[in-house]
Amino acid sequence: KFDKEKERCRTLHITEQEIKSRFLKVYNGMIEDKESYISAASEACRVICDTDALDSEIAELLREIEVVTEMTRRCISKNAEAAQDQESYTMRYNSLVERYEKAKARYDELNLLRDERLRKGRAIRRYLSDLSGRTELLTEFDDCLWLTTVQSVVVKRDGTLQFRFFSGIQVEG
Repeated sequence: KFDKEKERCRTLHITEQEIKSRFLKVYNGMIEDKESYISAASEACRVICDTDALDSEIAELLREIEVVTEMTRRCISKNAEAAQDQESYTMRYNSLVERYEKAKARYDELNLLRDERLRKGRAIRRYLSDLSGRTELLTEFDDCLWLTTVQSVVVKRDGTLQFRFFSGIQVEG
């Protein structure tokens, strides 16, 4: 059984022209039913582009970073001004550095997540703009449309192509 499946997969050959042809068919189907695709993509954009919670946490982390930075500055200044137990100073200083690094790492992580959401939002808005502006079916493959709308294509075992658009929508064709 494994050899038959292996042979079938080996003989599955999809050309660039076939992918382009199927893309035209899939995209034209989206144009014909564009209201439902626009509605789905608009809802996805609303959810994806909502950065309010991220923005709040980022602002909170910035305050934490400022507080810890000031505490570290004071710790260093106090150590420079008067003799202290250096073991106690080192422990205090290290705990402040650790606290700062933890807040900074989370801040960086959230900023990357926020940027990614905004990038996805721009891609979805491009998709929405293109789809809503289309009144006629495509008659030939458009490289620019492909590059701005298609995130990936998966070839399934049965030869079906699954197009994943930047809007998050997946369509088989």
